[in-house]
Amino acid sequence: MVYLLLFVLGAVFGSFYNVLIYRIPKGMSIAYPPSHCPNCKVPIKWYDNIPIVSYLMLKGRCRNCKSKIPLRYPLVEMASGLLAVICFYKWGFSLSALVFYIFFSTLLVLSMIDWDTFSLPEPIILGGILFGFTTSVFRSDFSLFESFVGAMSGALPFLLIYLYYTKIRKMEGLGFGDVELMAFIGSVAGIWGV
Repeated sequence: MVYLLLFVLGAVFGSFYNVLIYRIPKGMSIAYPPSHCPNCKVPIKWYDNIPIVSYLMLKGRCRNCKSKIPLRYPLVEMASGLLAVICFYKWGFSLSALVFYIFFSTLLVLSMIDWDTFSLPEPIILGGILFGFTTSVFRSDFSLFESFVGAMSGALPFLLIYLYYTKIRKMEGLGFGDVELMAFIGSVAGIWGV
């Protein structure tokens, strides 16, 4: 029963992650306007915004204009629900479980944005690095030093590749966002998590 509740809560957060994935690359507010169909702009009623269930009930279409709702929406909600269950199953009801749920959820959001735009929003990544450093102070299984070393060990190889391509080959081999992403991963997961 507890894991079912965790799945539902994770799916609700997944619905919010869909808002982030859609709006952040477009420079839109994540709070206003309320959820609406991107095609007809009609606000989505609360009963049409229930994670996973509404997609199935609406058969993947907007109630108003019948435009197709991307399959990604329920998939992100399901992934978020599963992440909640997996993290709390692995780490129990602990700070580490919460940290890793937020970590994996952030990676989910970043991967979907990157899939759409081939870019990684710097505010999310830098916030993630700060999150990694800050939470390491409170975790019993991980220290601030380990977080810092993890961030550096994640970023440094990618920084060298980035510099090699941009300075020597005069082309983009990978973006600087990838360097920052690896610093974020290292700041939360440590040197062995990179």
